[in-house]
Amino acid sequence: MTENKKEPTFELQSWFDGGDIFFRPKDKKRLAEAVDAIVEKDLGVAIIGSNEVVLDHYGRMLVARMRKVERFQLDVFVPVTTDSVLTRFNKMLAEISLEQAAKPPLEGQAVRLLVINDARVVNEDQWGLLVRLLADFPGVNARLVLVINKSGWPAHEKLLHSLGKKMHRWVVNVPATDEARLLMDAAEDGGIEAETHALLIDVGLGA
Repeated sequence: MTENKKEPTFELQSWFDGGDIFFRPKDKKRLAEAVDAIVEKDLGVAIIGSNEVVLDHYGRMLVARMRKVERFQLDVFVPVTTDSVLTRFNKMLAEISLEQAAKPPLEGQAVRLLVINDARVVNEDQWGLLVRLLADFPGVNARLVLVINKSGWPAHEKLLHSLGKKMHRWVVNVPATDEARLLMDAAEDGGIEAETHALLIDVGLGA
């Protein structure tokens, strides 16, 4: 009697979601947790890593998810300048009275997400001022999404500490060799090998 051998099957949804590619299944869960932190827990999000491609990959993914959520208005700063974030906050502050700005946000009020794709560009003094403005004027209902490349920027921990418990941290890393291999196996199974291979090359893996 001939033994019927089954080819290994992969739960493709663990690595892929529509056109999105996740380096490892747990990254998909981490993205969902980041969205939940913003929508359900009234937090900002800091995406922290040391590889620009990985940071950009997941930063874009989070922004795309948040654009689909009602009640959220996104301001994406590309490129970031030292003054651009403060200028934008001051414009939002000018849209409401100081009395309203100093009170908690109104029920159902739109949330303004300030997406800062390279947080280390903003100097320390400006960060200090922005943190104070966010605390002093909760009625603006603004939150931060920070993309932080921690390489060569030890001060990022000081910034996160100053923001306290208002930020959800999402640490992203380059996949290990075995994780990359599993991803490629799943990509081959799903017919998206070329796109996945190109992404792995971009992050410094593959040949």
